[in-house]
Amino acid sequence: MPSGSVPTGMGPTPFRPLPSSTAYFGADSWSPIFDFYNIELEALGQKLIWRENSEPPNMTTQIVREFCLPYVEKVIRATNSSMRTVMDSGSWGEKEVAEPREILDVKMDMMTHGNSLKSLRPFFLLVWNEDYEVVGVPPMRAYAEEKKVCLMLNVRPDLIEEGPIERIVGNIVKLIVEGAGKGRFALLINLVPVGTPVEHAHAAVAAIKQFGAYPVGSLDPSSFKMPSLEPFDDWMRREGLPV
Repeated sequence: MPSGSVPTGMGPTPFRPLPSSTAYFGADSWSPIFDFYNIELEALGQKLIWRENSEPPNMTTQIVREFCLPYVEKVIRATNSSMRTVMDSGSWGEKEVAEPREILDVKMDMMTHGNSLKSLRPFFLLVWNEDYEVVGVPPMRAYAEEKKVCLMLNVRPDLIEEGPIERIVGNIVKLIVEGAGKGRFALLINLVPVGTPVEHAHAAVAAIKQFGAYPVGSLDPSSFKMPSLEPFDDWMRREGLPV
């Protein structure tokens, strides 16, 4: 759920399928989460509020703190245990505000308020490529160090799709150089588009394994070693599974 200034021109209208350029409260229109919105809104007899061709953010940090965080805290108090809690993995908007710390603080508060296991929470600080590519990784790293949490960055999905492998590896090395610090760092591969070349996905995983282990060693992208690929059907047969 992004934060920043509220766009003008929004108004209620009955839900209908939205074009790919439309976003609603942090959920892109292609996302299956729209199915859940639709079911909930139908049950409540409500209307979906959206704006054609809108882009995040659609909420201010003040709105999130006033309306969202109290409910999240209620959920945490009701469900919290050593094995279960609420984690923030979908908030973004650092690039949309003058001070990115506003968003980072909200992310931390979303996982700590009402939590009785302070030493185990929050698990991580997740920053998406749409934001860190604008505001930079070093400020995110510094904030994570201050809060003593793991910094998690996603690898841009369309880069994995488009390639080439050298560019994918170079990007991963850059993220490690800027974000790894001395510990508590993770890279996330997510939302890889359908039709992405298999070798691109394998290269991304292999690059993270080769360059991302602590202590961080050589970070020369030219030293990357592409692993041999085993077709999935061959692996299934080798494991005695039906193909």
